[in-house]
Amino acid sequence: PPPPRPTPPPPPVRPADAQPCDVESQSGGRGVTRNRHFLGDRPGRVTLEYNTLIEPDHIEVLYRGRQVATTRVPVSGRGSIGFDWRPTGSGPEAHVVEVIVSGFGLTTRWSYTIGCPR
Repeated sequence: PPPPRPTPPPPPVRPADAQPCDVESQSGGRGVTRNRHFLGDRPGRVTLEYNTLIEPDHIEVLYRGRQVATTRVPVSGRGSIGFDWRPTGSGPEAHVVEVIVSGFGLTTRWSYTIGCPR
């Protein structure tokens, strides 16, 4: 008889403190807002679509502490940034990115949606 097939590893589990992808995140206002997002184990292109309205805000995406996408400078209005998602390793941090939004104005408001890998 053929040898038994190895059991595939279980799918990664979203950490409790990480939001799923394809869900809108709302403004944290002035200052620095850090959100964690679970992107899963499937590689692909990830796009973050933002709307920083009138007052400029700076957005960056980190994976394992390394910047993978940024607006480079504070931006106002609608736009998008993207990166190629190729998770490495195992454990909860292997499938999570951190989005950091720095709002500078007293009345700044923003929103963004980080898409799932496509």
